[in-house]
This record gives sequence, structure tokens and C-alpha cells, in this order.
Amino acid sequence: MMILKETERHHDILGPIRFDDGKDNHKAGLYDYAPFWVARPMGWMSDGIELLISGDPSGPTSDSLSRAIHVFNSLKRLKGKVEI
Repeated sequence: MMILKETERHHDILGPIRFDDGKDNHKAGLYDYAPFWVARPMGWMSDGIELLISGDPSGPTSDSLSRAIHVFNSLKRLKGKVEI
């Protein structure tokens, strides 16, 4: 996966999000896939959750971004009630 740091944008709720161009390492025998945006609200070096958001280089799609926000807010409400 090639998450491009130079594409990083800050989202008010999800924090930094970055674009994955979908280009994989052909030398390793891996294939290209649909590009998407990645959010790691707990930080890039964290083992926390990773949210994949549909979109192209111009930005995430609004409906996919809305779903990611909804999932993140739901997880915040569950924290402490169940182990995530």
C-alpha cells in the first residue's frame, strides 16, 4: 500500500487523512487496486483503527467521508463499554 504523505489533509473530526493511489509493487507480484483515502484517527504510528474512504486524488467522496465520521463517532461512544 502506498499511502502518500504529501497528500495529507487535516479533517476536523478524523484528523489527518492521506491518499493511497492504488499502485502496488509489481516486483513483489501484487496488483493495483481502487485508490482510496485513509484515516487513522489515533495517529499514523498507532495500532488503532484505520478507516478507508472512497475517493480520487481530488478528495474523498462526501458520502464515504460521512460514513467514516459516523463509524468513528460510534466507536468513541462504545469505548469503555467494549474493548476495541
